[in-house]
Amino acid sequence: MDDSYVPVSDTDTDGTLRWQIWASDAPTGIGNQIAGAETLMTRVRISGPGVQDTWGFGGPKLYPGERIHYAHSRCDGLPEFVLAQFEPTLEALHIQTTRRIVDISTTELPVAFGLKFFAMPLRLDEELLAVTDDHDRDPVPVTSWPVLPPQAGIGFEHLPD
Repeated sequence: MDDSYVPVSDTDTDGTLRWQIWASDAPTGIGNQIAGAETLMTRVRISGPGVQDTWGFGGPKLYPGERIHYAHSRCDGLPEFVLAQFEPTLEALHIQTTRRIVDISTTELPVAFGLKFFAMPLRLDEELLAVTDDHDRDPVPVTSWPVLPPQAGIGFEHLPD
């Protein structure tokens, strides 16, 4: 990241990993560009014992008609992370996975570049299903999968030789 990036969140931790969201509104040709829309490059910097990564996305602050812009990614040695930027008027963000729904109160999050930001790691035994706002609008993806019970398995099984 260059000097145009500024922190837009506090540093969070789960006791092992630490992460912080950074953003830049410097002109760029990277990411999805929409004529007339303000663009933003958003990154999450993650560090833990023996591992460090920075990833994110670029493009319009929000796509037309949407209140949430999010991405998720996995890096070797780290769990999958969800990174979201959204309208500051949202009072809550809901992260739905194959195992749980995480309700995030967003009222105390700081505003930067006219948006609020949130990032979190997923557990190793879950996959992201949807990110929704406090009015249950903007589900991404639109498919609503059932939440699996705690002992259910996910993933692939090896076929016998």
